[in-house]
Amino acid sequence: MKKLRKVFIAIMLVLSFLLIGSNASAIILDDWTLDLDAAVSGLGTYSGVEYLNFDSPGSNTTTIRQYLGADNTLNNGDTFVETGYMQLFTLTAGFTSVVDLYDENTSTQYALFAYFDAVTGSIHNYDDKGTVADNTDDTWDYTFDSGSGTVGLYLDTNNDPTDGTSVTLLTADIIQTSGGSAVGFMGGASNKSSWALTLEVTNSLQDVFLDKDGNDLFDLYGANNWLRAYSQGDTELDGPIWAGYDGTKGENFVEFTGHTGDTMKIGVVPEPATMLLLGSGLLGLAGFGRKKKFFKKD
Repeated sequence: MKKLRKVFIAIMLVLSFLLIGSNASAIILDDWTLDLDAAVSGLGTYSGVEYLNFDSPGSNTTTIRQYLGADNTLNNGDTFVETGYMQLFTLTAGFTSVVDLYDENTSTQYALFAYFDAVTGSIHNYDDKGTVADNTDDTWDYTFDSGSGTVGLYLDTNNDPTDGTSVTLLTADIIQTSGGSAVGFMGGASNKSSWALTLEVTNSLQDVFLDKDGNDLFDLYGANNWLRAYSQGDTELDGPIWAGYDGTKGENFVEFTGHTGDTMKIGVVPEPATMLLLGSGLLGLAGFGRKKKFFKKD
């Protein structure tokens, strides 16, 4: 019996460690509700949502500034600042659906934007492919700085989510690991980049993001830092590249606009403390069983 008890306790230990370690893995929600009526009456409710589809419409393109350091060349460790916004075009809920954001009550056309402001990052794994004078085949990876800048979802009427007239649906912080890879951003119209963002939702407008049973996702998970947004997409050069000098940083930089496509999903990650309590509870049950047997013997 002692041997059996030891095996049982060992199994409980393994299970508890697995549970504690599992907090890094998100459960992606594929059946949630976007209730825009809760933000602006008349904009509709969309259920069974799997993910949101964004893009950069017309001139509303992502702007990326890349600092080149004192040597005026792209190198590992160089930093960039990214600011821009993308507009929601469709959402996928078993099928792709166009989101109608026209408010018939006030004859107002809204747009839903994902806005990125002053997000910073750095370059690594840079490779010029041996052709110093030709940047079009250069490749590199980049990482966004955790906690840098602001990320949010906004309902807006004039394509400017910074002017104080927008309805903020969600705000989030960039957390590790977030980044991507690029090819030839320094020249050539076909240059492109891909990225993945992991966001921790810090606030949400009440009753806009709901689970399939109508419960507010932020009330369920956000207060415990469980709620995540996962964003991935690509940017393709969509305008001239121009150079400048930042007197504050004392560095040269290039800046360009990009046509951006993006998919955003919602997920939850169990809180480490909860997993620890659950694992401890399993061990406690094992210990209780052993103690109970001990007293029974006496």
